[in-house]
Amino acid sequence: MLQKVIPFIWFETEAIEAAKWYTSIFPDSEMISIVTLPGTPGQDTNIVNLNLWGRHFQFISAGKLYDRNPSFSYMAACRTVEEVNQIWKCLSDQAEILMPLAEYPFSKRYGWLKDKFGVSWQIMQDGGMNIQHITPSLMFVGDVCGKAEEAMNFYCSLFQQAGILEGHISHYGKNKEPNKPDTLEYARFHLEGQEFVVMDSALDHNFQFNEMQTFIVYGKKQSEVDFFWNKLSAIPEAEQCGWVKDRYGVSWQIIPEIMEKMMVFITDKQKQKLVEAFLPMKKLNVNEMLAAVYPKDNKITVETVIAAPLEKVWDHWISPEHVKNYYFATEDWHCPYAENNLEVGGSFKYRMASKDGKMAFDFEGEYGEIINQQKILYIMPDGRQVEVKFETLNNKTSVKEIFDPEDTINKEQQKSGWQAILDHFKNYLEN
Repeated sequence: MLQKVIPFIWFETEAIEAAKWYTSIFPDSEMISIVTLPGTPGQDTNIVNLNLWGRHFQFISAGKLYDRNPSFSYMAACRTVEEVNQIWKCLSDQAEILMPLAEYPFSKRYGWLKDKFGVSWQIMQDGGMNIQHITPSLMFVGDVCGKAEEAMNFYCSLFQQAGILEGHISHYGKNKEPNKPDTLEYARFHLEGQEFVVMDSALDHNFQFNEMQTFIVYGKKQSEVDFFWNKLSAIPEAEQCGWVKDRYGVSWQIIPEIMEKMMVFITDKQKQKLVEAFLPMKKLNVNEMLAAVYPKDNKITVETVIAAPLEKVWDHWISPEHVKNYYFATEDWHCPYAENNLEVGGSFKYRMASKDGKMAFDFEGEYGEIINQQKILYIMPDGRQVEVKFETLNNKTSVKEIFDPEDTINKEQQKSGWQAILDHFKNYLEN
């Protein structure tokens, strides 16, 4: 499952270098994938997905835009003083120290720095609070100072699972000038299992939120993309390629989940088509992007007619205990595992393996449309769509599969392979 909200950091050219550095510093960290998008303005674009201490981040190398600044920082909560010291030692190399590493009223060991890549980190011993290891922190300054609590409540209103963490909110008192009493000194909240921190600061800062550090929100369907776009977009002139800016100046990217998944699988040629499709867009349109990568006039159809009633055909098609008996093309293969959650938004996974144990792969997808005993539509991880149609014909049942072909395999080979599985399903039912 993708993390619903992901911190996103824009670099000029150093996304891969920065990712390697951070994953070497923080525990339980790794680079997940590197995707190169050809033909974006000015240069090829590298997108890096990585885990930092259990949290999913995304970096991009996409040329010079603005400078990264401390309006966005990342709180690294350590369990011991020794852990704080070790991480601080690594991150402080060539860093600008914003608050020296020392004991403060709120932590026995704390420091704030801007590292050699311009990313700001607050390193602290958490004092037994058992909070998230790395947490994005937003500092509301200048024109939006005093809006932190309003923004937090607004963000929480957008997500089904959200709220303020008990015991993690404090306001400025009368003796904290220039900050106004009752504005937010610190608050920690969660959105869909991901923790965030917000705070106000009335000090004279020479920075503000910008597009160099943002949040990605994944929409499972177009309707969810539409919802977050409509709620978060407050500055129309800032809209481009899925990016919006909210009423507080914070930038967000509203991305269809399927787009993120298919990036890993599609060919460079298909990536070029995808880039050409989404660059002119403001709000990303799932159907238009899929159509650009998988043209409708390029689909393959396989079909058969089975001497069995529709009810039986439908049941055997969707039931895992039956799938394991037919979902392979030749008798040298078998299907040792099958799971199926037949509902819109549900998914299936079938394992196909050679009987000699030398080869195996999973065939899987997510359901987008289901009409009982008539139609099933699902989307594979690379974004290809498959439509399966069922129809009664003179006491027999027609089954037709219409699918987007893979770009790297001969179409006739693909058609032959899919037809072989469908024929095996027919033989299983009839014999």
